[in-house]
Amino acid sequence: MRLRAQRLERLAQACWRFTPKIALAPPDGFFLDVSGSIGLFGGEEKLLEELLAELRLSGEPVRVCLADTPAAAWAGARAARSEGVPPSKTDTRAASRVEACTGFGQLPVIPPGAGLAAMSTWPVEALRLDAETCATLRELGLDSIGALDRLPPESLQARFGAETALRLKQAAGRAPEPLDYLPPPRDFRARLEFDSPVVLQQPLQAAIGELTVRLGDQLAAAGLGSRRFELRLHRSDGKRIRHGLRTARLIQPAPQLAELLDEKMQANGPAPDRGVGVDAVSLVAYDTEPVSAEQADWLSGASSGILKGDLARLVDRLCSRLGAEAVRTPVPQASYLPERRWRLVSALDCPPPESFVEEQGNSPRAPLLLLEQAEPVDAAATTAGGPPAWVRWRSSAYPLRRAQGPRRVAPEWWLSGEQPGREYWLMEDERGRRFHLYRELEGGAEPCRWYVQALAA
Repeated sequence: MRLRAQRLERLAQACWRFTPKIALAPPDGFFLDVSGSIGLFGGEEKLLEELLAELRLSGEPVRVCLADTPAAAWAGARAARSEGVPPSKTDTRAASRVEACTGFGQLPVIPPGAGLAAMSTWPVEALRLDAETCATLRELGLDSIGALDRLPPESLQARFGAETALRLKQAAGRAPEPLDYLPPPRDFRARLEFDSPVVLQQPLQAAIGELTVRLGDQLAAAGLGSRRFELRLHRSDGKRIRHGLRTARLIQPAPQLAELLDEKMQANGPAPDRGVGVDAVSLVAYDTEPVSAEQADWLSGASSGILKGDLARLVDRLCSRLGAEAVRTPVPQASYLPERRWRLVSALDCPPPESFVEEQGNSPRAPLLLLEQAEPVDAAATTAGGPPAWVRWRSSAYPLRRAQGPRRVAPEWWLSGEQPGREYWLMEDERGRRFHLYRELEGGAEPCRWYVQALAA
């Protein structure tokens, strides 16, 4: 499936740590110029492994290929097979390009200087030619890149156009291919270095507090905030310990951020090799967004669907101590069935609120607390199509004295064509206990079975 433009750009933005040169190749790919980055990651294979791990964090299936030219990388990401391109043992090259695209596959590395020989068996579609040109080439038996390369250049351009000849030259590195690189994002980070390695917790906490102030000043000056931070401990043995932190609200670093980072470090347990000290500490803010002034009232935030103020701080503390998946919040869904009107998601993944219109009138509102599963009851209606006079539920009979309804819900045909409609009633028994009952409707009017779905105060 092709990515939308925003999803493609977001995927490309996640690769800034590999190179400052990133160019989009819509609709489903982008290029990374890693000419000067291979040595920093310990070679081609390690770079590709880290790149693939980073891309997979987005949840998108991807394929990558490393080659000398953008055209060859584009072709390899889509056409290469594991047996067709052996991994290269060269860790440096003059003009390396990585092309990433959506889909599953291997990690081919085209050796430097291999040219079209490594691509000879690949289909002509790998040259980014239009469908009509590819169909014409296949009709003439030119179904591979190697077959095209065997034609004289003058004959190739005269018979199949300048575009075909240019794409073949670009794949071989005999013609340039200019790329429109994305502007690099603003870097928001703060770093503190120690005169000697630090092993005690107290100076580390003090350093983290200072970093939150420095980073907060940078973001405040730009009018930005962030929901994702990363604390890095640079150890004297060359290793780095990372502590990622996400927050429920868009914030500029403040004292509570230092507390959350400290809790995060404690929750992850003691660092390995405790005898090794820390030479430096850095704090980075990712995915920055504009911050606007807002009323710090957690009640108003809760009613609008956005976590703010004290409620957001509480969620941040709970997520830091218990983990993001342990703290969930309900998100409204487009359904009239009570059990489908809300979906629990991680509090840190709560989407922005959408327009959600609650039904008005005298119909009973959907209950906030439901039984885990609607339970069938025996009931007898006073009149045909009217409310029941009593119900028998869990071996007990409940005579009913008051009813509110009915509220009819049509079948959700887009989910299941066989699902019956429902007729809801809010009932009260002689002792003041209230039940949310519904009965299934067949054919739009005929009653079927009765169920109790919730209890009300």
